[in-house]
Amino acid sequence: MYRGCISHHHKKTMPIKERKRDKVKAISPVVGQVILAVNIIIIIGMFLYARQHLKTFKIITSTFNQVEYLFQVTLLSNKIDYLLKLEMKNKEKKPKLLKFSKPQYEFIIKKFKRTIWQVSGINQEEVLLLPEGRLCFSQIWDQRNTLGEMVEPGEYQVVAKINLSSPRSLATQIKVRE
Repeated sequence: MYRGCISHHHKKTMPIKERKRDKVKAISPVVGQVILAVNIIIIIGMFLYARQHLKTFKIITSTFNQVEYLFQVTLLSNKIDYLLKLEMKNKEKKPKLLKFSKPQYEFIIKKFKRTIWQVSGINQEEVLLLPEGRLCFSQIWDQRNTLGEMVEPGEYQVVAKINLSSPRSLATQIKVRE
């Protein structure tokens, strides 16, 4: 009568010193800590570089009728141009038909509720947005007013307007040449 386990593993056993897989050397705790410290320094450096060369202001989001709107203003590395970006994303599991009035979108820069710069784009009346599909509009503002003159330093309101059958507007504040 058998009372133990039957092993069908017939691997030839070798002394521990001779096994290839045992030749891997462990890293000493001090070396591991040095590697971790270097990695942390690299990550902090990358973060500081990105922060210095790209300044993204508050990202504004809104959802209406299963469409997510995301508005972002980023100061580019030349410290003059701002990238204004408006993105729409279909959150439904079926295609969504968006009907626009003309113009399809507008970006407006205001100071003390007075428009100092404005641009509008594409005159497309309808767009079919697939599930999880995105539609993006962007423009560069070079800190000039509609006359082409550099604006004064200070706070400005940046507005993104989407001219759908039910218009949507998103706005944020920026400081120019702080």
